[in-house]
Amino acid sequence: MLNSTQMRGASQSFRLLWIRTLSYMTGLPPQIAAALEAVMKIPEPDFTALYRWFDGLPIMRHWIGDRKVQQLRAKGFQVSHEPWESTLGVLREDIMFDKLGGYRPAIQKMAQELLLLPYRRMLALMQDSFTGSSYTCFDSYPLFSSSHAFGDNSSALNLSDTNLDTACDTMRQFADPVNSDPLLIEPTHIWFHTDLTSDVENLMDIQLVSTGGTNKWYNRFKKVPLALGTGYEKYWGLFSLQEGDPLKPIVWQYVPGADQFTALDSADSEQNFMRRQLLYGTEAWGAVACGLPFYAWGSTGT
Repeated sequence: MLNSTQMRGASQSFRLLWIRTLSYMTGLPPQIAAALEAVMKIPEPDFTALYRWFDGLPIMRHWIGDRKVQQLRAKGFQVSHEPWESTLGVLREDIMFDKLGGYRPAIQKMAQELLLLPYRRMLALMQDSFTGSSYTCFDSYPLFSSSHAFGDNSSALNLSDTNLDTACDTMRQFADPVNSDPLLIEPTHIWFHTDLTSDVENLMDIQLVSTGGTNKWYNRFKKVPLALGTGYEKYWGLFSLQEGDPLKPIVWQYVPGADQFTALDSADSEQNFMRRQLLYGTEAWGAVACGLPFYAWGSTGT
């Protein structure tokens, strides 16, 4: 029969494997790491946080006479944490007869998925980025919208040399809606559905064009392929992610220290008694939200 010592031993083994996996995962795959550069990670111990963005920006001016007080209209929105979990059921007899080898990769995958959670939530936001049915910016518009006060950052242009020029020029024209000062946005990353990978490579990976000149897009942007799934195959766009700038187009709010490995492994638990099953899981609290939309431009490609 299975005793409490064996159950505790299995739990300790799984917990140590989970911790070790998190410790050894020093980096994410390059394409995921590139995508997360667009995400502003904000630790927030409270359940709900209020974010205030501003219509105008306090740009430095030549000081002549009295200071010119810039009347900034604060706009805010709230982001509440959401619970996330991954749970694995282990049959009691597999512990009894030491058949746990097949479960260890699953425990490692649970730890990996914890690190991938911000990326997966970013994908959900990007799928919704033109409709805004689930995620909107501080001005109540989707991430990509023609109604933003700073300028239109949405389009239906397909991915091409000419349209990439148009996208860059559009971002450079974004202006402060209060005082009309340019926001000095310069695109640095190109994001795209993974189905467009070959199109992006044809635009950016060839150094010399057929006429003998230099390809102006050669290594111009950092590539951000996004696994957006079915229905978004033509989506593409640009991010402005300048080194040293803490502000980003997407927010990931999380509870620091809330990531846990838990176990329901007592001999008298209902799950154990009724189904001969012990439960092991990981949990986290966090939420994705739109950040500053003028750091992004997007097209449905249709």
